[in-house]
Order: sequence, then structure tokens, then C-alpha cells
Amino acid sequence: MENLPTCKPVSQYLTELKKHLETAREFAEQHAQKAQEQYAKYYNAQHVALPQDIAKTLASSIVSSRLDYCNAVLYGTPNLTTSKLHKVQNCLARVMLQRRKFCHAQPLLKSLHWLPISQRINFKLATLAFKIQSTSQPEYLHQLISSQHPSSSMTLRSSTRPLLQAPHTRTAYGSRAFSSAVPAIWNNLPTLVIEANSLPAFRRRLKTHLFIVAFENSG
Repeated sequence: MENLPTCKPVSQYLTELKKHLETAREFAEQHAQKAQEQYAKYYNAQHVALPQDIAKTLASSIVSSRLDYCNAVLYGTPNLTTSKLHKVQNCLARVMLQRRKFCHAQPLLKSLHWLPISQRINFKLATLAFKIQSTSQPEYLHQLISSQHPSSSMTLRSSTRPLLQAPHTRTAYGSRAFSSAVPAIWNNLPTLVIEANSLPAFRRRLKTHLFIVAFENSG
């Protein structure tokens, strides 16, 4: 008699779900604590007078080493999570340009040529996608994405764009997976960006595009 596959009991599924939820909760708490610590640190630095060039170098270093560290995992997270990093970035911009605490931050970010947090996350993932497609490395990530092959009946010029295959997802949590997030970002980039022939050119065009998207309504 053929052995039929056995299904896991509902209680086991619930246990696994609980573990995933606990992991997500712990990650959110750690993220909030880190943001709060950096927020306090930057405002304490407001009382230290530094030359403009040194302050700008220091601020850019903090943004790169702190705010950009592992930020790709924040793609698709609730606004409540990323808003904490937005506050830290806004605070740092005010401190660097010696503005008041409640000064509107968007013009400051624009003058500093800093991408907001959400665009920085997209920049990280899009750059990673370009590297993976150019080098096929790292292999474990390269296996998660694949090129989109248009049907022979498609004759539009847009069909020749080097797009990525976007898997179908049923939940918002599933859309945060690398295999879904990267195609979602990549396929929405202008042709001029994704057809860049080198990494430096791609990064320049990508930042210009994201900068326009972030500040097009700021005047």
C-alpha cells in the first residue's frame, strides 16, 4: 500500500507562526532602540561647534555607517518602523546645518543631496540587483531572481527592457522577500537607469532618478 504524505497538525503551524511573529517583534524593538539612541546622540552633538566641512564629512559618515547598515531588510516594513530612521536623518541634517529643532527637514536633505530613508533602501536593493546581474554573484542571491522573457508576440519597445521576473505573492509579508522586492524596484526604474553599462554610471543615474522622485514636489 502506497504511503500517503502526512500533514502537519494545526498546532505545529501555529507554533511556527508564533516564532516568526516573535522574531519580527524583537527585530522591531531592537530597531526602535537603536534609532532612539542615535537620535539622542545627534542632538547632544548640536552643542559642539564644528567647521562646516568637518561637520558635513562626519554627518555623511554617520549616514553611511548607521542609517544605511542592513537597511535593505526594511523594505516594505510599516511606516512606523522607517519613520524612526527618518527622524534620525532629519535630526542629523538640522544639527549639521545648524537649524532649529522643528525646522522643516526636507529642504535640508535636498540641499545636502541626501536621499530620504525609503529611497536609500530602494537604492541599496537596486544597486545589489545590478551587481548580481553583472557578475552572477553571490550565487545564493542570483538564484532568487531571473530575467523576464517577453513572448514573441510582444513588439513594443518596452518589451526589450532588461526586466526581472516578478513572482506572484498573496501577502504583504511575501512581497518583502528578496525575490519579490528586487523585481518590484528594478522593473519600475527608467530604461536609462537599468541600461547603464557600468556600476558607477548606474549608481549616478539611479541616485538622480530617486532624488527627483523624492523631491519633485518640494519646490
